[in-house]
Amino acid sequence: MMDEQNILYITRLLTGIASGIICGLLKLIYLRGVFIAIVAYCIHYLIVKKYLNVEEQDLKRHGLAEYLGLWLTLWTLVYNL
Repeated sequence: MMDEQNILYITRLLTGIASGIICGLLKLIYLRGVFIAIVAYCIHYLIVKKYLNVEEQDLKRHGLAEYLGLWLTLWTLVYNL
């Protein structure tokens, strides 16, 4: 069974993928896409905070770089295809 750290990491990756694809499909540019990414991250944060028993430091930073990288990469790829 996966521990809560892994669940947090995987759900953060999936959120980054989903928000990147949404931004690309909607052809959002500049701050509109950034706004969607921030909103998605905040919603993910609130949901995970409610259902997982993870330390506050890990909750804020664990998987953040991967989230941003996936979001930006997929936004760029989907937007340009």
